[in-house]
Amino acid sequence: NALKGKTIAIDCANGASYKIAPEILKKLKANVVVINNKPTGKNINLNCGALHPETVAKVVKEKKAFCGFAFDGDADRVISVDDKGIVRDGDYFLGVVSKYLKDNNKLKNNTLVITVMANLGLIKAAKQEKITVVTSKVGDRYVYEDLIKHKAVIGGEQSGHIIFKQLLDTGDGLISALQLLNILIKENKTLSQMCGWIKKYPQILINEKVLEKIPLEKLPQTTKFIKQVEKKLEDNGRVLVRYSGTENLLRVMLEGQDKKEIKKFAKDIINIAKKEGGYLFEKKTFCNPVIQSMLSLLVCCYACCAFHCVGDGNNNFACHFFAPLLLALFFQKTECKCGLGGCTRLRDVDDTKFFAF
Repeated sequence: NALKGKTIAIDCANGASYKIAPEILKKLKANVVVINNKPTGKNINLNCGALHPETVAKVVKEKKAFCGFAFDGDADRVISVDDKGIVRDGDYFLGVVSKYLKDNNKLKNNTLVITVMANLGLIKAAKQEKITVVTSKVGDRYVYEDLIKHKAVIGGEQSGHIIFKQLLDTGDGLISALQLLNILIKENKTLSQMCGWIKKYPQILINEKVLEKIPLEKLPQTTKFIKQVEKKLEDNGRVLVRYSGTENLLRVMLEGQDKKEIKKFAKDIINIAKKEGGYLFEKKTFCNPVIQSMLSLLVCCYACCAFHCVGDGNNNFACHFFAPLLLALFFQKTECKCGLGGCTRLRDVDDTKFFAF
């Protein structure tokens, strides 16, 4: 009866947790409000779940729920929402759990494992609580390796991969949610109260597609500017520039107290890198595949028309006037403005907005 009388909102992302998550919470006597629990095989993660926690956040506000959880499609990740409808990502989750474990002498080796993408606010808050922070590469496999290496019991990622080493060797969204609920009940506090000690910094992330992952050391102007930014931010900010491990992307992440300032720095780093190593970056062409298909069809039609005109000895105006125009359109390089394909995407992590330029 631990959750009796408490409303829990969950978003199952039309995926693996659609049945088991609400059943378990109901057995714990919670009043469960479930959304996106009707998988069709095609709607998994579609505008829902851990990738769109704002959806369940609205439900938490409407139902005045105790808290909410958004799972991803395969249910190995979870993003929490507090009683005020504020989305609390993996950084907050790790902070709440590690502090609780430390306060109860259960944080083995007094260690928390995070990744390089964790917010500076979490790192500073943990250090204030005298929690040792170990930073791993991005990926739950690296978090697990560091958990083993440092004999720690809790670690995870901002994205919601949480590993309770004493329970499982991998992340499980439902188990993570239940562990957090257990802490809230034992402490007799709301999630917003438990998160109050963590003050996250504004964070900006830009992903730019590249043709080749040349070592950053071979871009001296870019490296020099990055060091200048780091010096200016000092202890009140952070710069992380790296290539994606799975995609041809250059990732530029900045944190700092002034959101406008770090957004400008992030854009400047990308622009300098593009200027210095322009050949590395993908050329931007028509972003709409429908337009490309239509133009291809028109060009083919022109070729057939021109062939017919020549064969008949006609000097057809349409063939000879529209031909250059169609070909010019087809082969013209234009800059995409939609944020898709090869576009530069600037992500404001705090507001989950995307900007294209």
